[in-house]
Amino acid sequence: MTDWVVTIGSDEGALERSQAPRARDAALDDLGVAATAWGIQAAEQVHTDLLTAQGRGEVALTGHERAALEASVLTMLTGLVTGRPFDAPDEAVSQVRWAARQGIALDGLLRVIWRSHSGVQAALIEAMTAGVPAERLAEEVRRVSAGLMDFVAVLIDALSRVFEQESAAWGRHRSATIRRAVDEIVESGRASPSVEELLGVRLHRHHTAAVLWPLDVASYPGWSSDSARWTEAVKESLRAGSALVVPRTDGSTDVVWSSSAAPAPEALRALPSIPLPEGFSCAFGFDAPDATGFRHTLLAARGLARAAAGTVQPRVWLADEHGALALMMQDPDGAATFVHRTLAGIEGTGARDVMLRETLLAFLEHQGSRSAAAEQLHIAATTVAYRVRQAESNLKQPIVGRRTSVMAALALAVHFPHLLA
Repeated sequence: MTDWVVTIGSDEGALERSQAPRARDAALDDLGVAATAWGIQAAEQVHTDLLTAQGRGEVALTGHERAALEASVLTMLTGLVTGRPFDAPDEAVSQVRWAARQGIALDGLLRVIWRSHSGVQAALIEAMTAGVPAERLAEEVRRVSAGLMDFVAVLIDALSRVFEQESAAWGRHRSATIRRAVDEIVESGRASPSVEELLGVRLHRHHTAAVLWPLDVASYPGWSSDSARWTEAVKESLRAGSALVVPRTDGSTDVVWSSSAAPAPEALRALPSIPLPEGFSCAFGFDAPDATGFRHTLLAARGLARAAAGTVQPRVWLADEHGALALMMQDPDGAATFVHRTLAGIEGTGARDVMLRETLLAFLEHQGSRSAAAEQLHIAATTVAYRVRQAESNLKQPIVGRRTSVMAALALAVHFPHLLA
């Protein structure tokens, strides 16, 4: 019998702070008041350390770890004292079910278990140092460490099986539940506090949404490691604390990154430089705060994605740059008519007209600067001047008096060339 366990000193007031009362009451018979209270205190300290690690982004928690920790520590202490086989406590099983339902990966769950093991082991060794005679200490440390490892092995085996079973049973239902919750926010701009636990994001933060879609839906293999790496790269660029991934039934995926502060403008402008998963395009919404901002950024991303759905080349679209085009593309037939009529004379699909439109658009966007347009297009300024003259002479109506309309039509033609097909 590990006699020193039942003589551990502790704050007996911890019994009143218990968040696993069934485990506490069961432990009192075998451990006594002092050791049971010590186990609750140890769980409190390890949980505090986990919360700190979560704040640094090192672990992902469900909010149910405190009771699971307490029950596990008390079960482990009881096994050390009585010699009875270890079993995973109900509170730990419940916490694992929540982890599976919230989409936390198994390796993330195991990371929490191992960090908890290290914290409990350190607390036990400290208690042994104070309560075990020096001549017994080394042997007792080895014995208790081995017992703790046995308990962790049993815990990991049992909880991994529960996790896999729960994931299989809950996965589809959870995805549908999350989609429904996100759609409700998009429709109303409001959400109940319980939704945050389901989504794993804090709605009062800043949000940047994107829609990622495969150019060939028929051969879409599902969410891949490339997609996951891209999501993480965007998360790092935006300095976001979390990323919500919501697969849609049409093959696209909504992704919402949430951060404590608005992303830097240069980080938003740099998003197109992050390599996309092969065969995908992406549309980003505006950055915005709170539940209303969650709604606005996702609506902007979805609208831009709908507008760009006809394109065949992988590309990143930004609402700040292309949002107006998305609005004009809400009526594709009307947009096509507008482009054909406004650009009559250079509305052909041949390489020459394509070149003239791109050059004229760059020239007008740079307020008539040939050098700036040339730098953008990587051609000589004299080439810009020649092409602009050709475009102006070919247009059936002069640009004067309709500059805004011409720029809009050119932007539509350049970014959505299928309008001229």
